[in-house]
Amino acid sequence: MAHCDHVSWLELVKGNGGPVLSYGWRFAHVIQEMNTPDKQFPQLIFFIGKRQKIRHYVSCARANTILATNAMRSIYMQTETQCNPTILEFLQTGTPPSAAFYQQLTTRRSVTERKIFQSTASTSWQPHDLILARLTFLFCDVICIFADDVGEFAATVTLLMTWANIRSSSSLPRRIRPRVIIVTGNTSVTDKALNEDDLFFNLHGEENVSLFFSSFMDVKISNLPFNELSSDARYLQLDTELLFELHDARRIRESSGVMFSATHLNALFEDALQHTARDMLTPYNFIHASRKGNLLDGSIVSHLLMFTRQGIRAHVSYEAVASYIASAILMDAYPSSMH
Repeated sequence: MAHCDHVSWLELVKGNGGPVLSYGWRFAHVIQEMNTPDKQFPQLIFFIGKRQKIRHYVSCARANTILATNAMRSIYMQTETQCNPTILEFLQTGTPPSAAFYQQLTTRRSVTERKIFQSTASTSWQPHDLILARLTFLFCDVICIFADDVGEFAATVTLLMTWANIRSSSSLPRRIRPRVIIVTGNTSVTDKALNEDDLFFNLHGEENVSLFFSSFMDVKISNLPFNELSSDARYLQLDTELLFELHDARRIRESSGVMFSATHLNALFEDALQHTARDMLTPYNFIHASRKGNLLDGSIVSHLLMFTRQGIRAHVSYEAVASYIASAILMDAYPSSMH
């Protein structure tokens, strides 16, 4: 795949009337590079971090033939025959993460501004947090946060609770929400236990637990070994944990009927992007989005009733009538290029 380091996925830039969300079509470029996007079912991991993240990807790039780009870009794992490729997005940030996010994206690049959207939603939330919680995370299977790069563990928990309070805009079941892995570095067993206690303390209370898990499927803590190990050895456990979460997420998506092909994923993301720009606080309905351009007529119920009555009058078996109706529904639900 050719490098496109000058093309971003999403950027938050300063506009005359406030923050502007710019879409550089990077996601669409990645999808187009796949062999059979209508038959491949990619999964997305979103990384938030800085130094540790970069070291990890330098290690992974050698081992897995990943084509990497700079911060705020997508990475595509180049596998010619893989049915479930992994798309990796990452946000390079510092301390505090919110300030670094916005300061990093204040300069426009005309080459990336194919489309520019500006949200007029009135809210006290920061625009970068809204974009992540209400748009980006809708399409992520795993969120991996390097705690040392965003202000230690306590700041990471605060960040997660901020996104949880904003709430997910997805209409899909809660079990489809992204999983979170918090990566801590060089901590002892005691420190890890204290971090877990701190996390559960912040989630204490039925309201907080319900709020958190309405936005995230699960949260786990991963402890990196000491720096004395090689990069491959140091990140081996994290790689294993990420693969496990991806596998479990794929299993749940498949059983729930929402394992989207690359073609569908790209179309839904671009539709969700426009939806977010119009009204960031309105939920995004995946079912309604999939029917755009192919809306059901309001008379469908009366039409089905009339068809059933005609079948009964003609003494057609219920099985035959049901078969005709089912066939019509299936053909309507799966128009050209949808399967």
